[in-house]
Amino acid sequence: MKNLIFAQRTDENSYSASWLELFFDLVFVAMVAQLTYHFSYNHSTFEDFLQLGIVGYMIFLSWMLTTANRNLRQEEDLTDIIGVQLQMALILIMSLTLPQAFAEYSWLFFGAMGLNGFIGLAFMRRMYRLNPQRRPQTFNVWWGFFMASCLWFVTGFLEGVYLYIVATLALITHIAAPMTQGKGNVVTMLNMDHLLERLGLFLLLVMGEAVLVVALINSAAGEFSFEQLVIVLSGFILMVALWWWYFPYIHNHAHGKRAPWFQLMLHTHGFLYGSLILIAGGLKILLNDPYLPIFHAWIYLVGVLLMVVTFNIIRATLTHHPLEAVKSIAGFLVGFLVLILFCYWLDLSVYYLVTGISIWLLLYVAIDYRKHFGNSCVIY
Repeated sequence: MKNLIFAQRTDENSYSASWLELFFDLVFVAMVAQLTYHFSYNHSTFEDFLQLGIVGYMIFLSWMLTTANRNLRQEEDLTDIIGVQLQMALILIMSLTLPQAFAEYSWLFFGAMGLNGFIGLAFMRRMYRLNPQRRPQTFNVWWGFFMASCLWFVTGFLEGVYLYIVATLALITHIAAPMTQGKGNVVTMLNMDHLLERLGLFLLLVMGEAVLVVALINSAAGEFSFEQLVIVLSGFILMVALWWWYFPYIHNHAHGKRAPWFQLMLHTHGFLYGSLILIAGGLKILLNDPYLPIFHAWIYLVGVLLMVVTFNIIRATLTHHPLEAVKSIAGFLVGFLVLILFCYWLDLSVYYLVTGISIWLLLYVAIDYRKHFGNSCVIY
């Protein structure tokens, strides 16, 4: 049978994120903010977007590996605490060297990623020893993560196109490892309630650090225009809409259940987080000049569209109703395109477009919420 480490366990008592896990999330606050700020100044070439994709997914995978380990091993002793805090130090090193991750400090950035993976592997072997009932007969997943960690480490000593090739291979290996088959193995389930709580907390982290902090950075000096204020508030409205869209639905359609397409649900969250970084980078660009022509808003628009698409894919993985998700995306897309064409026809600046898109998303989420839940607040 498949030895799916990243699956969900629903037959045991649920438990909440520990103080250690919440402490672990702190280093990702710096990491996400650093990536978003770096992207807002480096977004002019294909290479910039390739780097964004690689680093963004590295952040998600490094966070997910530790989260899955803590999910499977609910106890925390001194070894667990020290190991997780060593991983935090490595993530902090990655955050500090991120601006030069593909240049001068590639060896340090990717080396820290590789070492982080090796610590995760040590956690896995220790979990097998302490919990022999979960020990697989074939260590296919462990060896897959081992190969990915080695590839991350090697990547730091390469340059040019070879760096990108090996980094991509490391990504693919890391993603594919839990999907491999191992002779004689049984399915290992994660606790779904705990996992959803962790995914939701990470979403809140990205929402805060990627969008709100970067959007507000222009006002740090105390000088901002009314148009900039409206753009910042438009970014906030997007986050409010996403909150009302994501959390009530997850609370009512995922807790205590098994997602029919779990792996798709999990990795689509990574793209959802990435969409927020695109939105944040786009907002930062527009804040510098709110009166730019609307074609300068393409990064922001792609981010908003990706956010809508990824959420609906997540929703489809939980309900097994892909057609409903397609209808939802199409409904939003109609108003989305109408607003873009309207602003283009009247030659309006991005200031008006961003405001209109945010209001339309909030309105669309309100309609969608009423369709599924009526007038009640269903998250508690």
